[in-house]
Amino acid sequence: MVAQSVSDSIDGHDRVQVSYESLGLKLECVINTPSEKIHENIKTNIRRGHPQVWPCNPMKRVNGELVKNDVVLGIVAGGPSLADSIEDIRELQVSGGKIVALANTARFLVDNGIRPNAHVLLDAKPRNAEFVVPCVKTTYFIASQCDPSVFDEAEKTGNDIYIWHAVNNDSDFQEITDHYEMWVPVQSGATIALRALRLFSILGYSRFEMFGFDSCKIDGKHHAYEQPDADSQPSFKLSVNDRVFDVSPWMINQFMEFMEIIRREGAEWEMKVHGDGLIAYLVKEGAKIALEE
Repeated sequence: MVAQSVSDSIDGHDRVQVSYESLGLKLECVINTPSEKIHENIKTNIRRGHPQVWPCNPMKRVNGELVKNDVVLGIVAGGPSLADSIEDIRELQVSGGKIVALANTARFLVDNGIRPNAHVLLDAKPRNAEFVVPCVKTTYFIASQCDPSVFDEAEKTGNDIYIWHAVNNDSDFQEITDHYEMWVPVQSGATIALRALRLFSILGYSRFEMFGFDSCKIDGKHHAYEQPDADSQPSFKLSVNDRVFDVSPWMINQFMEFMEIIRREGAEWEMKVHGDGLIAYLVKEGAKIALEE
């Protein structure tokens, strides 16, 4: 069972109380940007004129016949196992797959000689403008809640930009509804990796390979690269069958949300999770249990 409630804002930052009764856990998740600032970002960005993300048919016509879109998307999150997955990502792209960088992973990929086909940005903090990699040909998918400086930097690259909407509250919903005749909310989990799965499902994809999608620390590292914002977050031990994982609150929340999303939508997807983190273990053990039954 999952129980969720929003407490009063403190300093403009909403605090979301989440209880996972099956684990005996109660978490307090803090939105890292004041809701008023997020609303102002949305109000500004939806008026920039960028095309919206819009649902695409998962079927395509080949030689006159409709066939399912079979392109594999490699979705690259920033977990510590990413450092060991570079050659797998490169091989996927060479074999015809498309690589989707999330947030700061675009620079990590470029530094390792891989050009992402798409770059997704979600967070509302101004620091995300630093994640835009100049002089790289890619397609940007930027959430309307992002700081306007993110759009400014992406526009300088001359690349295509699509805007999408990660709606947080009724006020944001109404602002977007008042501006667009039609629009599509992208709501599915709190983290960029979970939103990316929903985003590209809307765009007609159903085959995913996840990289750096660990939801745990590995050898004490929370990311494959420096991410100072996460350094001070507390951690605790989570036992899953015969494994013990070192996790922070946001990691356990992502893990639990992922399980719920898989229960709800997983039948529509073909998915492989690389690495040896918590989520990869969950997927492998789930498959094993299904075979044994």
